[in-house]
Amino acid sequence: MVGVTSSIVLPNIGEPNCDLSHGLISMIERMKFHGLPSEDHDLHLKKFLRLTNTVRSLTNVLDNIRLATFLFTLAGQTED
Repeated sequence: MVGVTSSIVLPNIGEPNCDLSHGLISMIERMKFHGLPSEDHDLHLKKFLRLTNTVRSLTNVLDNIRLATFLFTLAGQTED
């Protein structure tokens, strides 16, 4: 989408001290939410939070990880 910027802005926290596994990234990408009437947005958020709570970090970067990865769970019009 040309000319559209993200409303998600990550705060500058310096160098994050965590490692996201390829498996975690893959699981996040597979949990797509399309915004269909049959989908429950609250359940989608609960699943996303439960999944991202598995990240072990030596610094407080969990919110940044959630901000950076949540867009990967959206599809179709919800992605826009």
